[in-house]
Amino acid sequence: MNYYWFDIETYYRTTAHLTIEQDMAYRRLLDLYYQTEKPIPLDMMRVADEIRIVPSVIESVLNEFFVRHEDGWHRSPADQARERGE
Repeated sequence: MNYYWFDIETYYRTTAHLTIEQDMAYRRLLDLYYQTEKPIPLDMMRVADEIRIVPSVIESVLNEFFVRHEDGWHRSPADQARERGE
């Protein structure tokens, strides 16, 4: 998917407490999620290399905004938007 709907108001309301590094990690994780149309891989080093953020920051963001499954990290609103073709 080359684009996705981005609700700025909701994003800022939901992420106002994040550090700059966490905010960047979250945006890059969302981009990766939509671009690949797959869950975020469980291999944290692979993800860190992909989005150029340190694993500890990635883990904190994944634990807050994503849900871990056997096949990777999922984000329910992103899954629903992808299914609708947004």
